[in-house]
Amino acid sequence: MIVFLSNLNRLFLKLQLCMDLPEYATPDFRVEKATKTSLELHYRSRRPMPSFIEGLCEEVGERFFNIKVKFKILKDQQDGTCDHEVYYLS
Repeated sequence: MIVFLSNLNRLFLKLQLCMDLPEYATPDFRVEKATKTSLELHYRSRRPMPSFIEGLCEEVGERFFNIKVKFKILKDQQDGTCDHEVYYLS
């Protein structure tokens, strides 16, 4: 799961290229503090979609890795605690 999340930037870049959308601003993902059982996922976008990111992580975890992902928002653009979203996944 960590490898998949670490490559989300490549996935979105590939979508941008395949769909021929040079003006599309892809989101930025960064995995930090990864252990065998948890990680922090940093998500930056001009169009924040926290429910999409949560659903993506939960579905990929279940379908491809047979794990139930627990999701917690640590920091958020909307509440002003950060300039991007920071999630704790376990």
